[in-house]
Amino acid sequence: MDPAGLLGEASFPFSLGCVIRPAHVIAERICSAQSLADRWLLISRLRGLLAEALPLTTAAERERLRALFAGLNMEPPFDGERRALLALVREGPIPAGPAPGSALALLVSSRHFVGAPFGVARPLVVQARYTREVSRLVNRASDEAVYEGFQQGVDAAVELVVRHGPRALGFAQLVHSCAFVGRMQGLPQDVQVEGRSMGLAAAVAVVSELSGVAVDPGLGFTGCLHVKGAIERVASASVHHKVLAARDKGIRCVFLPADNAGDVPGDLAKAIEIRTVQRLEPVVDEVLGFGRVKEGLERLYAEKRPPSTVKAQRWIAGAEEPGGARRVLLTFVSKADPQGRYLGRDRAPIAPREGEERSAEEREGPTLATVRMLRPHAVYLLHTTQPEGNDLTENMLATKRFLERSDPDLVRPVPLPTLHDPSDYEQLVPAVVSAVEAIKREETGRDATWFVNVSSGTPAMESTWHLLREWRRLDATLLQAREARHLTTPGEPRIREVVLPIPS
Repeated sequence: MDPAGLLGEASFPFSLGCVIRPAHVIAERICSAQSLADRWLLISRLRGLLAEALPLTTAAERERLRALFAGLNMEPPFDGERRALLALVREGPIPAGPAPGSALALLVSSRHFVGAPFGVARPLVVQARYTREVSRLVNRASDEAVYEGFQQGVDAAVELVVRHGPRALGFAQLVHSCAFVGRMQGLPQDVQVEGRSMGLAAAVAVVSELSGVAVDPGLGFTGCLHVKGAIERVASASVHHKVLAARDKGIRCVFLPADNAGDVPGDLAKAIEIRTVQRLEPVVDEVLGFGRVKEGLERLYAEKRPPSTVKAQRWIAGAEEPGGARRVLLTFVSKADPQGRYLGRDRAPIAPREGEERSAEEREGPTLATVRMLRPHAVYLLHTTQPEGNDLTENMLATKRFLERSDPDLVRPVPLPTLHDPSDYEQLVPAVVSAVEAIKREETGRDATWFVNVSSGTPAMESTWHLLREWRRLDATLLQAREARHLTTPGEPRIREVVLPIPS
C-alpha cells in the first residue's frame, strides 16, 4: 500500500480515538520509506492526525506514543519533526472527574485497518430525560444490532432499578416515563461499529445516571444483556480487539461475559485485569455499590416525583419482596388486549380527539399496562375459547407475542374451554377456581406473591376475583388498570391497587 493509501485508511481509527496501532504502522513506514517525499508526507500527515485525535487520547496512550517517537531513528532534516511529534504528545487535556451517566463501552469497528478489525474504547454517556421522547442512541451506526444492544441495556437497567429502588408505584412510573438518550463521547455522528455488545455498558450508565453515582473511568464493559439481567456472550473474534483497545487506553479492568472467558489470549490477560460476569446485579453492586445506588434512587424519587392528589398506593410496583419473592400476575384476556380498543356508550371504539396523538402507554390494553408497571416474573393469561364471537384466543396470542419480546418465558396461557357465558356465575366461578388451583399447583415450592389484574374481562369476571380473595381461595393484591382517557390529575397512575372506599 502506498503512503497516501495508508494515511487514508489510518484516518478512520484516528477519528475514533484509536491511535496506538495506526501510529506504530505509520512510524514503521516512516523508517522504511525510500524517498524523502514519502517520508515528509507520512510525518506531516501523522502530526495532523495526532493533533485532531489528541482530545480523545488518554495519559496512558500519550505515554506509549512518547516512547514510540523517542525510539524513532530520524536524522536531519527530520530530527526536528521527531521533536515536534514528542512535543505534541507531551501535553494533553486534563481529564475531568468521573460524572454520573457514563460508562466505558468496548466495541469493535465494522471497517478494517490494514486488513484487520480493531477495538474501540469510548465512554457511552446516557442522559435521562423526563419527556415524551423515546430512548435512543444518537450516533448513527452502520449495524442495527448496535441500537438493539443499547435498548436491551436500557431495558435491563430499568428492570433492575425498579426492583431495587423505592418501594412505591410512583417510582416505577417515574422510571418508566424516562427516555434515555445515549451518545458515544467524542465519536463522529456516523460511527462504524457493530454488534449488540454495548448492552452491559448501557445498563451500567443508565443506573449511574439515575442514581447519581459515577463509574470509575478505569473500568471497561462489553456484553450483551437480557432484560432480566443475564449477561450473554459476545462474538469471540471481537474480544481480543476490545481488550487490546482497553489496554491501549490504560483501562485497569474489563468486565467480560463469563462465556467469553477463554477468548482472551494469555499474554493480554496478564496485562489487564479481566472480570468474567454472568449477571448485571453483581456488576452494579461492585461498580456502583447497591447501598449508594439505593440512596441515590431515593433522592431521585424525592426530587422528581410529580405532585399528586391520588391516594398513596399500598402495593409495591416491580420491587422484590423480602426473601426474593416471585411476582405472579393473573389476568383475563379482554377485547382491549393487547392494545386498547375501548368502547364508548354506543359500543363503537373510542377514537382520539381530532389532532390528538396517543402515546404508546395510552394505546396499551389493561394487561400490557399492568405488566409494564408490575414487572412480574410470570403472567397467566386466562381466556375464553367459545362460542363464536367470544373466542379470545387470538387476543391472547397477540398479547403473548407482545410480552415475549422482553422475556420468552414470561407467559402461560390458561384456556377456559368450559366457560361459554362469561357473565354467568354458575359457569364462571367453578372455571376460575379450577384454573387458579391448577396455577397454584404449578407455582408450588416457589415463594410467590400474587397479583390480579381485575380490569380485563366482564363485570362478573372482576367480581369473581373479589370473591376468591374474600373466600381466601387466593391471597392476592387486586390491581386496576384505568383507561388513559379518564386520567385528569398530573401524575395520576393508570395502575393502582383496588382499595374499596368504606362509607363513613
